[in-house]
Amino acid sequence: MKYIDQHLIRVSFGQAPADVIIKGGNLINVFSAQIYPADVAIANGRIAAVGDVGYAAGENTEIIDARGKYLAPGLIDAHLHAEVPKVTLTRLANAVVARGTTSIMTPFDQIGVVNGIDGIRWVLDEAKNTPLKIFHSGASRLPYTTPASTIAYRFGPAEHAIAQQWEEAVGIWEYMSDSIVDFDGPVFEVADMAIRNRLTLHGHAPVTVGKILSGHVAAGMHDDHESYTAEELAEKLRQGVRALIRRGTHSDNVPPLVRAITELRLPTRHMSLCTDDLDCTDITELGLIDHLVRYVIKLGVDPLTAIQMGSLNTAETYRVDHLVGSIAPGRIADILLIDDLPNLNIAAVIANGKLVARDRRMLTPVASPTYPANFYNTMHLDKPIAAEDLYITVDDAQATQARVLAIHLEPEEGLLSQGREVTLNIADGRILPDPAQDVLYISVTDRHSGKGLTGKAFISGFGLKEGAIATSTSPDDDNIITIGASVEDMAVAINHLVNIGGGQVAVNKGAIMADIPLPVSGLMADISAEDMAQQEGTLNRAAYALGTKLKRPFFFIIFLSITAIPEYAVTDRGLVAHATRTVINPVLEVQRA
Repeated sequence: MKYIDQHLIRVSFGQAPADVIIKGGNLINVFSAQIYPADVAIANGRIAAVGDVGYAAGENTEIIDARGKYLAPGLIDAHLHAEVPKVTLTRLANAVVARGTTSIMTPFDQIGVVNGIDGIRWVLDEAKNTPLKIFHSGASRLPYTTPASTIAYRFGPAEHAIAQQWEEAVGIWEYMSDSIVDFDGPVFEVADMAIRNRLTLHGHAPVTVGKILSGHVAAGMHDDHESYTAEELAEKLRQGVRALIRRGTHSDNVPPLVRAITELRLPTRHMSLCTDDLDCTDITELGLIDHLVRYVIKLGVDPLTAIQMGSLNTAETYRVDHLVGSIAPGRIADILLIDDLPNLNIAAVIANGKLVARDRRMLTPVASPTYPANFYNTMHLDKPIAAEDLYITVDDAQATQARVLAIHLEPEEGLLSQGREVTLNIADGRILPDPAQDVLYISVTDRHSGKGLTGKAFISGFGLKEGAIATSTSPDDDNIITIGASVEDMAVAINHLVNIGGGQVAVNKGAIMADIPLPVSGLMADISAEDMAQQEGTLNRAAYALGTKLKRPFFFIIFLSITAIPEYAVTDRGLVAHATRTVINPVLEVQRA
């Protein structure tokens, strides 16, 4: 992008006609927190003037009638993993731009795991053909996991030396608490590089307060999306950390965090809105940042303040407010026409100065590109997985029971896990799952190297009574995560995902109940968000038939290899304790009859 556009300046001066004038609307000024009548002149996709712009009208200037509507800046998601919805970037852009989100902050870290820095660059170039603006922060490290799990491509200082020079670069992503506490040398090298390049360090610091928080801020953490209480958010703000308030499919922190505004009366200009991770069901039914703006309004936040939180505040946090986040001269012309402000009903979306959507529908959806061949056939397994590869076994032939540590999930607590000790039966040296106690097997199988290294543990809280479910899209390492009441069905699920090139699947009694093929990097499909939402519904219903009561079982499963979230995770190396960042044995004690 050329920042100094002389033609734009001439239009501002009245020396050349505007391409477009939006006329008759009420401007939401996110700088002055005012609403007043103003027209907007646009040239070359950017805003030339705001106010009385009649002087910029020419005989070929397009006039957009905004009478009776409010003009708001395009919304910005402050923290989004763009691969998680399981559709390609162009398909995602069609879905979210139509709902008013015209910019996203994202790392493409999952594509990085599978396709490396060249894959990330390809998708960033793909974005240039869509109305969606992408601001990129390279992953602080790949893999994020500690100890490091198996991935196809790593991302460290050498990759950052390239990526931090890209025009889309705004910082480093998931500057994790673990890395700071553990004095991770390569991550500190990447962080220092970013600061020298005038980029920012975007944190991942769940339930972090006190002296540990002080150390994080001393290490340069600029913002954080992992606050769980108003008090935690308030302490981070007081320490100079900008707060990202999150509502994703997996974790809704909005009600407790909005208390910082409505009860603690903290100023909002350093608060932004983000989704972090969403499925297409939520995108199509609710929206993206448009939903969060409506959500915080209903919880008592003033509409203009809510729009600030979804636009300017985020742009300032990422230091791109000279480009997006407001309706002001020089900015990219991303403008929403709203006909019901309290309910944020978006009647039309203008992106890059062009009318692209009405009533939540793209006028002309952007056509998908052809992905390179190396984005396909990314599921590598030298030989099929057998059930015997998945059982946890004991050597004692006389053992009849084992006391084990299971990961325990409470869905209302989001992704934070606990430990649960339980006694399981042993048969022929194999520890058996026990659906009656809600104790299932969980495994993670390397799908990158072909070697099929598999970590095994137990999990509680999923509620399957039979069968198994599995996924190949699974940040942080995008290996195959499988949960099952039947180890035999787990093996069927893993092998099926390898055979179809990646995806998600439900299996019972050896038969495929439903699946979602994800052939692009084993992460995504080139289908619309609406079609993906329908497939998500079918797959979730298959999981319900297996006994789970989780509303989004295939969303919870994908995060269970994240070692940066307390207290336990599973990778292809085994059960990992967050507190020590070590692999531990889930078998605590073996008992004889």
